[in-house]
Amino acid sequence: MSAPFFKSITAVIAIALLCFSPLVIHAASYQQLEKILAESRQPAPEFIEDLPEPSTARQYYLYSRVSTDFSAARAALLSAVEKSSAAQKNKYLIAWIRIVSLGEPGTKQLNLLKDNLPPAGEVKAQLWLEAGNLAEQVGEFAQAKKWYKNARESEQTKPHALLGLVRVALAQKNYSVSNDLLEEYILHPGEETRPEFWLLKGRYFQEIGSDSEAYVAYSHIIRHYPNSLVLVEAEEQIAGLPLPENLLPSQRRNPSEPSATPARTSGGLYWVQVGSFTRRSQAESLAGKVRRQFNYEPVIKKARVSGLIYHRVRIGGFPSKAKASEILKIVKKNGLDGFIARQ
Repeated sequence: MSAPFFKSITAVIAIALLCFSPLVIHAASYQQLEKILAESRQPAPEFIEDLPEPSTARQYYLYSRVSTDFSAARAALLSAVEKSSAAQKNKYLIAWIRIVSLGEPGTKQLNLLKDNLPPAGEVKAQLWLEAGNLAEQVGEFAQAKKWYKNARESEQTKPHALLGLVRVALAQKNYSVSNDLLEEYILHPGEETRPEFWLLKGRYFQEIGSDSEAYVAYSHIIRHYPNSLVLVEAEEQIAGLPLPENLLPSQRRNPSEPSATPARTSGGLYWVQVGSFTRRSQAESLAGKVRRQFNYEPVIKKARVSGLIYHRVRIGGFPSKAKASEILKIVKKNGLDGFIARQ
């Protein structure tokens, strides 16, 4: 018989052991369960390694990830929360929130969370973030904002918390706050959150009626983050948008025709845009960072979008797109994001 067959049989046996006697998982089955989870290509939560091993709560959590039976895991984790110290409560509550979020949480689950939160001074930033996610999912936006703001105080969770606050502001149609938060994110970016930032930026521009800017934001995800979890949504959104005027066929120059504006060796046509702000002070702050970090002299260009003045921070201009792409790669390697813009 083939190796995959034996692997499948082993997996079934391990799950069966859990189903009939989940409290007496022996070491071999426990290790097999860990292996099944690793091979299932489900995202392995970073906090799971911190849960006591071999605790009942951890066993139930792993079992639920394989079997999609979440009720036992929720009960075991909540029981662990009630019996654990404040330090352990953070870890168990994070696991509990993530299990609850996989179902259809409501006010009952949110109240359970409130009742079991450690004292405010003992809550870790990651727990504030997870709590904000749960409150947002339930639709309790005031509570979500409070918890996201707590998570924003930590540099580790700040990028995620800012985007959570953007989602809440967009849900409440508060576009001024949405814009301010998106601009704050540019100054505190997170590598893994960049695709969602561009998605939310696209949603923001789309909702204020600036389809061309939304098109640019969604296109950025498609071009630069093809493996992102938000790629499908970006593709769906861009499919419903009109092509910006500068990309319409009638606006494209025939390559055989001479260019009306010749490429220049200095002050060229291509720029790397690293940020766009309604507040000039924020644009100047980013420009200063670019100046110190990359030894380039950035420029701040004004642009009007849907009635608002934006201050765009750009590096350039470069005589070729290839040169601009080279600089963009350097920018991204050093913690910023951006895209290539034409003069």
